[in-house]
Amino acid sequence: MQLFVTVAHPASAASVDLLVDTAESTPVAEVDAMLRAQLGLRSTAGEGMVLCADGAALDPDEGFGAAPVRDGSVLSWQAPPMPAAEPGVSGPTSLVEVRVAGGPDAGAVFPLPAGVFVLGHGAPRRLRVLDPTLGEAAVGIEVESNRRCAVYPARGVRALLDGAPIAPGHTWTPGVLLSAGGSAFELAAPTAPDAVVHPSEDGTGLDYNRPPRLLPPDTTALFALPARPAPPDRRPLPLVMALAPMALSAVLVVTTHRLEMAAFALLGPMVFIGNALTDRRHGTRAYAKALGDYQRRRAAVEIDARQALDREIAARRSAPPDPGVALASASEPGRRLWERRRTDTDFLQLRVGTAHLPAQVVLEGESEDGQPRGEPWLAADVPMAVGLRERGVLGIAGPVAQTRALGRWILAP
Repeated sequence: MQLFVTVAHPASAASVDLLVDTAESTPVAEVDAMLRAQLGLRSTAGEGMVLCADGAALDPDEGFGAAPVRDGSVLSWQAPPMPAAEPGVSGPTSLVEVRVAGGPDAGAVFPLPAGVFVLGHGAPRRLRVLDPTLGEAAVGIEVESNRRCAVYPARGVRALLDGAPIAPGHTWTPGVLLSAGGSAFELAAPTAPDAVVHPSEDGTGLDYNRPPRLLPPDTTALFALPARPAPPDRRPLPLVMALAPMALSAVLVVTTHRLEMAAFALLGPMVFIGNALTDRRHGTRAYAKALGDYQRRRAAVEIDARQALDREIAARRSAPPDPGVALASASEPGRRLWERRRTDTDFLQLRVGTAHLPAQVVLEGESEDGQPRGEPWLAADVPMAVGLRERGVLGIAGPVAQTRALGRWILAP
């Protein structure tokens, strides 16, 4: 039987990938001795500890073929605990995960319990990120027992949440991208294995049930703003009609010799001017009501458009998995493992970073200053992908550490 395994060094964090080629009846103790020899260990190294596979102790007298060892298993002479603030897969005490979604250390995952932590390029006790532009202690992260997280940028550190500057103590919610230095970080809830797997018939591997994948339609979300109501016309006062009764009353006074006829000289203008003022007041009230309705409808449309943009940003960030998601999908395993088919439109789409890109949300109509608008909004910090189908060859140039890191996690998904 042949199995590809990872063997962890008992005295360090180093590991080596090996191909174990042996008979199924070979005792675990003999395989143990061969592994020690391969790693250059003395027979007494790790004395008192038995060989483990994925944290489970193996019976030294059992045949290796009957042991719970499969392709991809991690063999060690101790079950290494998962530190609370070191990259890895979430443990049972983790409340949240901080994933490095972009930058030189992309792919690192930090499971965090409740407490206060420091993110930076500093000592190992901190959330150490291999990004020299980040600073020794760039951002403080406070995790409460209710999973609420607050961020505290250090003095002089430019930290952004979804592209917007933040003040110390700002709440960091899952799905929002934190940018600092040359890295991007995402907050997420701890993940759990959600793939359907079964031991294979020969016991050397796991059979993975690949679920179907439904891609959302690629459509533009068009939102139309209502038209602003026109202000009421300010019609001039009807002076001619108001003065006409005065001439009539003068004629009546002269012809009838009755002074009370002069009352028409005052009554007529009062009626016409009163009606004109009433019309103006009614027009002003109607305009105020129409303007209020317009502002409410406009605000509702803008809220719907903003929510559509937020949904699009969330979907675009999760569609091409970042290195942390790829790690979780491969190690747990998750249902997103090998999710892309050759017939999918995003097959061989390589995620190379994040950028502000045009969104599919378009807001049509006039702006508040009356200027026409119809340009798509910008989606902040969304993945930028390069299609290998169209390009054929992709080259990466730049500093050695960054290019190697980018090359590693481009190939990971």
